[in-house]
Amino acid sequence: MKNFKKIISVLVVSSSISLITIGCTQTNTVPKKDSEIPNETPKDEGKVDNVENGETESDVMKGFLKLIKPESTASELGLYIKDNIKDVSKTDADKMIEWLLIYQTEATEDFNNKIMVDDYLNILNEDLGGTLDPEKIKTIKDESKRAEYKSLVDGLMTIVRQEETPVVQTDWKQLEYYSSNTTDDLNELIKLYSKVQNYDYNREEFDAVAIGNDIVKTENILQQSNSTLIKWKGTDLYEDQLYMLLAGAEGEYIDSFKEKNDEIYEGIVKVAETHPDTKIAELIKDIDLLDVKDSMQVTDRINQTTQFGIDSNNYIETVKKDKASKEFNILNVHFEDDVKKQDQINTIIETDIDNLIKKEGVEKGYNLNAFPSFQNKRYISYNGFLDYQVGEDVKSTSFYRTLDYIEEKFVSLDEYLGVQQESLKGKLEKLTDKEFQTLPDYYITAYGVTLIWLDSEGREDYANLNYKDLMEFFTLEEFLEGKKVENK
Repeated sequence: MKNFKKIISVLVVSSSISLITIGCTQTNTVPKKDSEIPNETPKDEGKVDNVENGETESDVMKGFLKLIKPESTASELGLYIKDNIKDVSKTDADKMIEWLLIYQTEATEDFNNKIMVDDYLNILNEDLGGTLDPEKIKTIKDESKRAEYKSLVDGLMTIVRQEETPVVQTDWKQLEYYSSNTTDDLNELIKLYSKVQNYDYNREEFDAVAIGNDIVKTENILQQSNSTLIKWKGTDLYEDQLYMLLAGAEGEYIDSFKEKNDEIYEGIVKVAETHPDTKIAELIKDIDLLDVKDSMQVTDRINQTTQFGIDSNNYIETVKKDKASKEFNILNVHFEDDVKKQDQINTIIETDIDNLIKKEGVEKGYNLNAFPSFQNKRYISYNGFLDYQVGEDVKSTSFYRTLDYIEEKFVSLDEYLGVQQESLKGKLEKLTDKEFQTLPDYYITAYGVTLIWLDSEGREDYANLNYKDLMEFFTLEEFLEGKKVENK
C-alpha cells in the first residue's frame, strides 16, 4: 500500500487509455532461451504423490500458503512458484497463480509510482538499455535499486511502454513457461494474454482474422468457466483484445468506421461474418450502425460490452441532462432485464446530484461531470466534479459515491469493507501510514479502492488500497462479484 497524489480523472480513464494504446505496447523482458524453459509434465489433477525431498503435493501447497501474509512479496511467491509449481495439482497451480497476480498489484503500484523518477528512469534507459533485461540487472550499481529491479523479474513482472511511458505489468510471456501446469482454461488464457502483450500477430498488415479468432477463444473460456480468476483476468484480456481489433493504437482504426471503405474496416467486418453467433459479432454490428463522429462513441460501446461481464446486457453511460437551463453530465444505468430497477437507480443518482447542488448553495451557473469507475453484480462506484458560482466567487467540489443497487442505497466505507467504524480507522491508518480524524471518502476502481481525505491545509489527498491490501477485508470473489461482507 503506497500513498499517492493524482488527479482523479486520470485515475478514472487510465484503464481505457492503456487499452487504446495496446497496439503500440511492447514487452521489454528478454525472452528466455529454450534451454531455460521448464519441460516437466504436470501431475494429474488431485493426485498426491511423493515428490522430491519426500514431500507430498499437499505439503508443497502448504508451504506456498505459508507465504500468504502481509509481509510477503510477489517476488517471494514468484520464486516459490518457479521451483514448485510442477509438484502441485492443476487446481492448486491455478491458486498459486491467482495469489501471485494479487500480490503483484502491490509491486506494480509501488514501482509505477517510482519509475518516472530520474534515478529509476535513468537506470531503465541507461543501465538496462530501455528494457527489463534480467542479464543486465547485475550492472546496476545502486544495490537497493538493483534489488528492486530484480524483484520484478523474480515476481514474474515486466516493463512495457505505453506511448513511451514505462509501466510495470504481469509478464505473461514468462508466466507462459509455467502455464502447462495449470488447468486448461488458465493455460489457454495465459497464452492468449502473452500474444496480446507481445503483439504476436502479423506486424506487416492488420491481422484482423487472427485477432478475431483469439477473441472468440476468450469469449468461449469466459462463458464456460466459473473460476473467479478466469473471470477476472479473462475479462481484462477480452477488453484488451477488443481495443486491439476495433480501436488500434491510439484509436487509429476508429476512422475506418466513418469511411467504411478500407482494409481495416473490411477485416473487422469479416470477423463478424466468420463468427456470427458471438458477442464480438454483435458488438461489431452495433458499432457499424453508429453514425461515428468521434472516438468516444466507439470506446464507450466497447466499455459497455464488458462493464458487468460479457454475460450481462447491463451497462452504464454518461448522458447530458438539462435542468432549469443548466446542462450537466450524469450517470445513467441500463438494466435491460429489470427496467423498474433501472429507473429507481437512475432516480437515486439524479436526486443525489440535486441534493449536492442544493447543499453547496449554488446560485447560478455551474458545470458538473460524473464518471463511473467500477461496477459488479452489486455495486456501482463513481465520482464527479462540480464547479459553480456563489455570488462572484467560483468554487469547486468533488464527490465520490458507491451505490449498492441491489439494496438501492449508497454505501459508506465501513459498510462496504464490512468492518465497524471504530476498528476500521485503525486498520486504514496502518495500511496507509496516515492519520484520519474521520473515515475517508472512497470509490472503487478496477485496481482496488481509492481513499480520499482532506489534509491539514484543506486539500484533497489520496491513497490506494490495492488487491493485496483488500484481501484483509475480502476474498477475491467477494471483491469482484460484489458479495456483501458482513461486519467483522
